[in-house]
Parts: sequence; C-alpha cells; structure tokens
Amino acid sequence: MNELIFVRLFWKQKPVHPVLQLTPIGLDRFSELPIKIGDEINFKITNSQYCIGTEISSGKWITCLSHQKQFDESATMDNIVEGSINQCFLCSKNSFFQCRMRCQGIFCNPSSDKAKEICTPPNTYVYLTHVGGSLKVGVSTNLQRRWLEQGSDYSVAIAKGSGLEARRLEKLLSDELSLKMQVRGNTKLRNYIPPKFDDINNEFLYKITEMNSIISEFQSNNPSISQLGGKLVDLTINYGELETNRPFEIIDVKPDNEFGGIIVSIKGSIVVTQKGRYYYAMDFNKLSGLTIEFLEREAVIKTQLALDDWF
Repeated sequence: MNELIFVRLFWKQKPVHPVLQLTPIGLDRFSELPIKIGDEINFKITNSQYCIGTEISSGKWITCLSHQKQFDESATMDNIVEGSINQCFLCSKNSFFQCRMRCQGIFCNPSSDKAKEICTPPNTYVYLTHVGGSLKVGVSTNLQRRWLEQGSDYSVAIAKGSGLEARRLEKLLSDELSLKMQVRGNTKLRNYIPPKFDDINNEFLYKITEMNSIISEFQSNNPSISQLGGKLVDLTINYGELETNRPFEIIDVKPDNEFGGIIVSIKGSIVVTQKGRYYYAMDFNKLSGLTIEFLEREAVIKTQLALDDWF
C-alpha cells in the first residue's frame, strides 16, 4: 500500500470503537480504518510529515489540501509539507475551536461567532477523572468521547455551565486542590495499568467532598454553574486487556521504525500489541502528521534493549 498521512486515532460512539483517520498523499479526502482488539496491525513509519488539516466547523474535519484549495485552487501537496509540525499556519489559524486551546475562562475571545454560540449555553461539563496515574479536572461538551480519547480510567461529572464559567471553575479547582489539567502521553504510558475500581472510589469521594464547598461558593458569582451528583463511570471496560503478565516495550515514533502485532489493548491514543511472548506499546498521537506504510508482513520492531533484560 502507498504511504498514508496519519491524522489521528479517535473514538466513535454507539457502539464505542476506535478508528484510525488517514489520508492518501496528494488526495483531499480522509479514509477511516476501524481497529479492534484481536486485529493484527503492521506498519512502518516513513520520512515525510504533512499538515493534518483542520476542523472547519464543529465536528467537521477537512484535509489541508481541501482547505488550501479554498484560498488557492491551484494548491498541491507541495504547499503543505511542513517538516516538524502537524498543522500548518493556515489550518491552525482557522481551526473552529482554536479558542478552546488557550481559554482559561478569564474572557471570551472566540475563534468565530459560531464557536461562541456553541460555548455560551450552559452545556459544558466540568469533570474529575483518573488518567495516567493521577486525578485531573477537565471540561467538555461530550463527556464520553473526551474521556475515551484521553484514555481516562474512571471519571465523574461534577458541574455544568457555560463554557467560560466552566473553564473558570476548572482552573479554580486545579489551583485550590492541586489537580492536574493536562497529563502527558509519556505519563500515560508509564501508568497504563489502572487501579482497581474499589481502590480509587474512595479517593474520588474524598476529592469531591473537598470540591463541594468550592463549587458552592463559586456558584454565588457564576449563575450558570450547577453542581452535579453523577456516578463514577468505569471506562476501563472499553480498552481490552489492561493487565498483561509482562511489561511492555514502548516503541519510539521516528522514521523507519516499525510497529505491529496482535492488538491486545487500545486506551485513549495508546495501542498495545503482542508478538509472541512480548508486548509493545505506541502512542498514536505522536504519529499525527507523519506518513506510514501498512505492511503485508510482520513488523520488525527495534527495541531499546534486549527484551530478556526485563525479566
């Protein structure tokens, strides 16, 4: 198969399942490849990097080539190669929810009037989640999708309000209770196996008790915020086998490296495969914008050390 630009791994719902979004080089359309536990996948990372396109409206992604052609009908892939970033200036500038990337709830500087229309109603959730070995707070208008795509283990919705006030509450809870707002991919890899539900439930209950008084006080000056008493949701049931009997080797995302095997787990953007006795993991977020080539043979995986050194 020819080289494909890897755009992202995302999670569809009803039913819940992960999908790889790809685009052939030189074409202005995406293709989608559903993946599941038990599938075999083998690919090689090649040398080129391209812009992955942009979200031109809510939930509507277009390729960079399609976007460039809106401004210049003669645009070709030669205009799109960037070398070290996964989104060109034009696609980044025109991303529908670019404003959310920098918003902390202090003031509203929307990417567009339509983006503001979506964010203004009181339909943005504030949540508490366990991911990457830590509790973190976050906001989303689509909780399940957000939890699945970041690889949350357990999560609960704690409040709901307008986008601006929800962001402000998120920042306040993070500052007051020393909760993370972001967890890096490498941290998620190191803390891949989740704690038991019964073990983490008490930690959630304690933290929510601490939050209640903060949220109550916050409500007095932020009328769109409503406090929620949701149940703790177990997301781990969606990810496959999370307790392997051997540690896995993390495979670097760099040109000429290969990755593959039988998929045993997919958690957020992290895929874990098995080849013989051994397990391998890769964060597919790091593939964004890179080109890959699917192989008709088993991948030859270059490890950082002899795997028998683990045991």
